Amino acid sequence: MGYLDAEGRRFHVCAFCDTSFRALRLACPYCGEARADHLAYYEEGPYRVYVCRSCGERFVVQDLRLKADLDLAVLRAQAAWYALAEEEDVEV
Repeated sequence: MGYLDAEGRRFHVCAFCDTSFRALRLACPYCGEARADHLAYYEEGPYRVYVCRSCGERFVVQDLRLKADLDLAVLRAQAAWYALAEEEDVEV
């Protein structure tokens, strides 16, 4: 999971210690895919679900330009919901 800051830069958040670190804006955090035609995202309010068409993984981020307060508990819940939807093969 991660977030886009006020300037649109992407950061990832460590699931173990909550440390934020800068990440490439256009790259899959799982397989490193960087071709734009293999990466897509879907928006739902301030949240984006990035989908890699190469490895099939999903990555949830909050856009702080739309909702400035980063709430890691809510972001984790969003990520868990999308992971569950993927397991159950639900279209999101």
